[in-house]
Amino acid sequence: MGEDSRGPTWKGRLLEDLVEYYFKLRGFHGVRNARIRGSSGAVHEVDLLLRSSGGVIVVEVKNVATPVPKEAVIKAFEVARDIGARGAIVVSASGFTRDAERMARSLGVELISMEEILDYIESARALEGSVLLRPRHSVGEADSTARRRASRILFFRREEPLRLGCIYAPFYYVEATIRVEGPLPRYRDVDIVVSGVSGLPLYRRGPRILEGAPRASGLPPELSEAYRLLAGRSVTWGEASSIAGESAWRRLYHTLKGLGLLEVVSSKPKRYRVVDDRPPLNAVEEAAGLFLAPKTGGPGDCGAVEPRYSPGSAASLVERLYAATSRRVTTLHAPLAAYKLVRRDGSYRYLLLTLWTPRIMELNPVDPVSYVEALL
Repeated sequence: MGEDSRGPTWKGRLLEDLVEYYFKLRGFHGVRNARIRGSSGAVHEVDLLLRSSGGVIVVEVKNVATPVPKEAVIKAFEVARDIGARGAIVVSASGFTRDAERMARSLGVELISMEEILDYIESARALEGSVLLRPRHSVGEADSTARRRASRILFFRREEPLRLGCIYAPFYYVEATIRVEGPLPRYRDVDIVVSGVSGLPLYRRGPRILEGAPRASGLPPELSEAYRLLAGRSVTWGEASSIAGESAWRRLYHTLKGLGLLEVVSSKPKRYRVVDDRPPLNAVEEAAGLFLAPKTGGPGDCGAVEPRYSPGSAASLVERLYAATSRRVTTLHAPLAAYKLVRRDGSYRYLLLTLWTPRIMELNPVDPVSYVEALL
């Protein structure tokens, strides 16, 4: 196992370790260089013999510099048949010839490239320390939903859905406490989910989960309190100064203008409306409720990506936007099916479908192109 033309090397041992680790992540127990007698009486040495409740599987590992030929596929199949294995797998460090791929399809032998193994291990490592949400829907169900969501004219579909992949996307589940406005101090607990890809909070609107507060999240932390006091209000300069303080309002005024969060609603007297870019708390909590799904133990057929933002940045955003005190942040990975809906003229749009929610929903990021590129 893991030999090249010059015999065993450290690269060969590394490949052995990676292959064994890969199958361990997939839930198999493997025995290296297993010697087993077949029904023919011949003794076979198998690179890696996988044991599972359904029987044993023969794994042949080829650490060669050229694509593996069909003869290796035939050999793995014959060994598996002779020892009564339920299947055969050939792993190659350099790919497979076309004849090998054709023969594998004909004989039912699984082919695995080194790239696939590395991608799977990378996905598994991205999930370390994360709560993994179990898919409630198959990719096939998502395909049907994508076809229904494609736009039509009468009975003709204007868009053709092209599945890009299944991915576990990172999110942060932030448990926090906020103060409720009123004459007496009252507090209540809230749950808010923040995307680990865009760093923005999520909220629910009907059958969709959307990202919110892209502009308000760009406010400097020292102006967040002044913004919360004025968000959604229509005020004159003097009223804003008395509420937030002259210095804070002056700085906030210029910042809000640059972010497009300030509108002039009248000229005499001059009155400004401070746009409240934050999602309503009830919509935010509805979105968080969709993440209370059972967890599972492995990534299955979906890959996974690491968050671009840290748990601390997610908690800080919630605190700044809603004057909250975060108590706990949990990293989640939730399964999504990604599609490109292609029109006849070559233009397209992206569609992201949730696989963990009770009903399949759309996830609408602020910047779909960047979001999908980050995932895939």
